[in-house]
Amino acid sequence: MTRPSSSAAERRVDKIVRLTTALATCGEFVLLSLVVGQIVIRIGDMLNSAAARQPVTAMGSGGELTKAFVAVELSFIAVFAAAYGISSTLRLVGEESAMRADLVMSTPTGRLRWALSHLLIALVGTGILMVACGLGVGLAHAAESGDRSVVGADLLAAVVRLPAVWVLVGASLALYGLSRRAAPIAWSVLVATFLASEIGPLLNLPRWVRDLSPFTHVPNLPGGEVTAGPLLALLAVAAALIAAGLLALRRRDLAIA
Repeated sequence: MTRPSSSAAERRVDKIVRLTTALATCGEFVLLSLVVGQIVIRIGDMLNSAAARQPVTAMGSGGELTKAFVAVELSFIAVFAAAYGISSTLRLVGEESAMRADLVMSTPTGRLRWALSHLLIALVGTGILMVACGLGVGLAHAAESGDRSVVGADLLAAVVRLPAVWVLVGASLALYGLSRRAAPIAWSVLVATFLASEIGPLLNLPRWVRDLSPFTHVPNLPGGEVTAGPLLALLAVAAALIAAGLLALRRRDLAIA
């Protein structure tokens, strides 16, 4: 009779830890976005030569320096958000390894609900982080420049990066669904996509290599045009990866006490 009580206590502690971690992460992201927003209008003075500006404009897909800088910083923030999403999803690995959720995972329906609870935290959490960062950058940018229109532009630039983030979250779930041992490969996928999309332009990597990263297909905002096609394609890929991961998880054997 003590096992259910102990299990319930562990779940309560786990929820508190996850909530605390989420709040701390959100605070760190907002602080970072505020710093970025304050730097934007000074970036021209900080990078006062063509050689110094070239990496920023290259990584930001050209355009005006300040907009390219915001695009680059939001891309970095999106990678950090993806790391949070992957970490949240891969908590499944720890729980399975420790067999703390053995009662929940003992049936196919139970294990899907268990996986979806972690997936929901990853998807919603990354969404909140990107929205908060977009607002943080936009508000700080507006406060420094006096132009209120940048709030909406910077917020939109952050939000359009979410489908790419969710592709990586979906990939982490797909890998975990295949095998608990395959799950850590998600971190290699994150590093590879970061190198392809953010460092690729600096190294003049072939276009097909850069296209392997979901972030490469995000509209070039702020300053560019929003096209629905790439965003819908990224959402479709994310949904397919999530579905594949859940299907594989439903069929494979799990570590159950």
